[in-house]
Amino acid sequence: MKLVCRMLVVNLVGLGCLVPQAFAQSAYTHVAVVQVKPNSTAVGQWEAAQRDYVAMCKKAGWPSARGVWQTATGNTSEYRILTPLAKLSNQDSPASPGTDQQMSLWVARASSCAEERRTVIIENQADLSIPAKPGRTPALAELVLRELNVGYTEDFINLRRDTMLPAYKKAGADGIFVGRLRYGGSRSLWTTLRLKDSWADIEAGDALREGLGEAGFQRMLDASQDMTKSIEWITLRYRPDLSYTPD
Repeated sequence: MKLVCRMLVVNLVGLGCLVPQAFAQSAYTHVAVVQVKPNSTAVGQWEAAQRDYVAMCKKAGWPSARGVWQTATGNTSEYRILTPLAKLSNQDSPASPGTDQQMSLWVARASSCAEERRTVIIENQADLSIPAKPGRTPALAELVLRELNVGYTEDFINLRRDTMLPAYKKAGADGIFVGRLRYGGSRSLWTTLRLKDSWADIEAGDALREGLGEAGFQRMLDASQDMTKSIEWITLRYRPDLSYTPD
């Protein structure tokens, strides 16, 4: 199994009721991964454009949430913009909070600061997830990207549903959101977003160890290794100043 581990330091995360709660309640999540030019001027200009987008949303009373996440150590010029999708057909006639002219100018402005932008659509797996407790504002969010070996999808679903989910619940864990890549890459890629309250929380280890016991935890690791082609951990910083929550 190929193992890639990328832990990125983060600051305060204002997740409250916006992210990822709003997205867990939708069938899909549209994710734009933006690589901003790696210099302070471009980063500042891109972030200023995102704040202006938030201002347009507020002025228009925009009904859809928008969450912006930034990697905080390593490639700090990389951002993820999450937008919930109730259904895929919403992509046929995408709406925007500004006029055509406003949006044309805004897109040109934001694009001038970016080196690359790619998009994917994640199918949210509510039956494999645990919502965050109301009002929870964790300090960290750990994203796990797992690509499965061919033929292991059902085994992975069964493992998460029958072994991992009950163990997480037994340990009292919350704020665990599971998704599967639907469009934009391999459908063997699964995502898990796990909310964390501090680095001490991360250092304490996975709640699965508590829920399964040491022997059960090792059996789970052995089973998941057989299924897994590659795995990557990324800790993201949520940017409430660049994000938008409907009133």
